[in-house]
Amino acid sequence: MNQPHVGPLISAMAVVFDGQILAGLMVLLLVAPAHIALRRSGKDSAGNTLGLCAAAGIAASQVARLIAQGFRQADLRAFANSWESPIIGFICGLAAGAFIVYATKRHMARGLGYLGPVAAQVISAAIVMAFAKR
Repeated sequence: MNQPHVGPLISAMAVVFDGQILAGLMVLLLVAPAHIALRRSGKDSAGNTLGLCAAAGIAASQVARLIAQGFRQADLRAFANSWESPIIGFICGLAAGAFIVYATKRHMARGLGYLGPVAAQVISAAIVMAFAKR
């Protein structure tokens, strides 16, 4: 990752890939069962969906904090343990939830609904890279 032009790009791709794996696990283990329960009870409003996705983002940041204890990179460990990690998790979850609400209201193709978490992870990686260059 020490290459002057390619290193940051590869690192950002790794962040997006790892974040997408964590987001997928959060969707399978937390969001999907809770959303199914909300839908069955008739309480699957936009606000509940946004709150659920935002909470899942914060939960993902806490899982990353636990995983980060074994990281060799001090900067990654420091970021995972900082106050910024839950804030970015919240923002990513909120962005994914907003896209899901928008996609369901517009009756868009179901496949597009899965792009929300990917977009949130790309935005998160861009924010992390922007802060890393200061």
